[in-house]
Amino acid sequence: MTASEYFEMYHLILKTISNNSNISMQGLINEIGNKEELGIKLAQEDSKRFVDVLVEIMENLIDDDLVKGNCRDVKFSHPLIDINHLTTSGYSYLSCLEKPDFKTKAKNILKEEGIPMTPTSIGKVIARLSFD
Repeated sequence: MTASEYFEMYHLILKTISNNSNISMQGLINEIGNKEELGIKLAQEDSKRFVDVLVEIMENLIDDDLVKGNCRDVKFSHPLIDINHLTTSGYSYLSCLEKPDFKTKAKNILKEEGIPMTPTSIGKVIARLSFD
């Protein structure tokens, strides 16, 4: 998954939760995987990787207090994720992600500082830019 696709997935997840409070993880997977162009593309290319990415992003969003919810580890599977709603910070992030030049600014920061484009680094740059 490219950095651009990761940004888009981050945005799609926040937008989907914003529009569907208390959506289940399976509902989120279905909503993005069946209705969003990028989600459809990624799900068709590698459905396991698509789910892995959604779970990883959801864990980060909950850990970063952008989404109110919780993760419970289970053996031999992805964690069980309960999604309640976006937090105030989550709505702020969503607002930033919807600005036209936001992705360009974030990518430039990563390049200029020589930071690899990983989910964690992208999340940190989004956080930094949302408070500028």
